[in-house]
Amino acid sequence: MMKTIAAATLAVLGFGLNGGALAQNLSSQDRTAEAVINYEAVKTGSRQIQDLTPQQLADVIEIDRRIREKKPDNRTPSQRCVDAEIKSEGGAVSELQRRAIDMKCREAGD
Repeated sequence: MMKTIAAATLAVLGFGLNGGALAQNLSSQDRTAEAVINYEAVKTGSRQIQDLTPQQLADVIEIDRRIREKKPDNRTPSQRCVDAEIKSEGGAVSELQRRAIDMKCREAGD
């Protein structure tokens, strides 16, 4: 099953040795497949990040970056602004800060 997921992910993402940062960073097709398998294992919880070697972790991070890069950001501009403001405040804000952020990020017509 994991090989099927890995193969499908490779096909969807278009990974191969014919270009791209991941292909340049990975020395073989086997390493790319291993990175996808490790990514899926970490995602499902069957493998922990601390169990990966530094190279495997770098490969998994690159796979994750590529997957996220392909997903469109469907948030509104005002929601992106709110998310960025909350992130800049450390991820947690008070109710008063949240209201100020909402006012700051409000778009015309919201």
